[in-house]
Amino acid sequence: NAEYMGSSVPSDQGPTPCLDLPAHFVTPREIRMMFLSVFLGCVVLFHITEGADPVHTPRPSRAPQNNVQFYYDTVQHYFTAVFDTTCFMVAMTMQERDHVHTNLGMETLEIRMMHEWIGTLKEIKVYHDDPNLPPLVSKYCVSRNIYLLDRNLALETTHKSPLATLEP
Repeated sequence: NAEYMGSSVPSDQGPTPCLDLPAHFVTPREIRMMFLSVFLGCVVLFHITEGADPVHTPRPSRAPQNNVQFYYDTVQHYFTAVFDTTCFMVAMTMQERDHVHTNLGMETLEIRMMHEWIGTLKEIKVYHDDPNLPPLVSKYCVSRNIYLLDRNLALETTHKSPLATLEP
C-alpha cells in the first residue's frame, strides 16, 4: 500500500490507508486547538475588562435612542417618550395640542422631543406613587424612571371657538 501514496489508486483496491493531504488541510486536532485558543483569549479579555476601574469607565447614555415610543395623553395633555428604562414627559401648549393630531404634527413633536427637549431642558424626577402622575403616563412608564421636562410654560386659557360669533 505504501507504493500507492500520492498516486491514484485503482478503484478495485479500495482506499489507501495513508493519504497524501494538501498543505492547507487543517486536521480536527488543529481546529480544536484554534477554538481553544480563541476561547481562552475571550476569557482573558473578559477578566481584564471586568476588573476595569468603574470611575474611568464611560457612563452609558441614560436613554438609549434605539428603541423609543411616543404617546400623547389626550386627557391631561402630556407628550411622553418611552425608552427601555426611562420615560420623559412634557406638558404641551395649546398649539401643540391641536398640532399633535396630524401626522406632520406628531412627527414634528417627536423630533423636537429628541433634539430640543431631552438633554436640554431641566429634568424633574417623578415618582410612581405621585398622586398627580397622569394614569396614562403611569401605564406607559410602568417599571421605568420618569422625568418631567420643565418647559416653564405660561398658563394658557382655552382658545375661543370661531363659531361662537356666527349666528344660526
